Amino acid sequence: MGPRRRKPAPKHPRAVAEGAARCVDYETPPSEGFADGVEAERNRRRMDPAYGDAYGLGEYVEPRGDATVHLQGPAAPIAFPAFWHAWFARQTPERLAEINEMVDERLEREVIQRWFRRIKHLAIAAVIAGFAGARWFSDQLAWIMERLPVLREIWHLITGAVQK
Repeated sequence: MGPRRRKPAPKHPRAVAEGAARCVDYETPPSEGFADGVEAERNRRRMDPAYGDAYGLGEYVEPRGDATVHLQGPAAPIAFPAFWHAWFARQTPERLAEINEMVDERLEREVIQRWFRRIKHLAIAAVIAGFAGARWFSDQLAWIMERLPVLREIWHLITGAVQK
């Protein structure tokens, strides 16, 4: 039997805060990315009908208020247990704003940790490359010193080594 499948985590932790906000009829600002792109696309098509024609999209038509696309059949409501109903009922805009800040702080910490990890790996690679380069250079220097007695004598003068 294969490994047990886990329930997929939300793609973006902010989705949790937005879901909680919708449950108490409080809207959070939309996340960057897809939602902004859709709105920008709508505005472009509203302002310039030729834009839609150029890309084969046609003229922009406002969707009807009740028009919903169900790709996998009609949408089934999610039945939350009473515990979650109580939790959502306790949320206020201030608490949701705090949750939002906590999620944003966590995302910032993850980004900073990612950068520090990259810097650490770069430093380790630089140290290893430095040691390898020093070793190679010292080998080349030793090879040259063996073949040029004048350099060997100069080195003995610098280090004060006594020749036997």
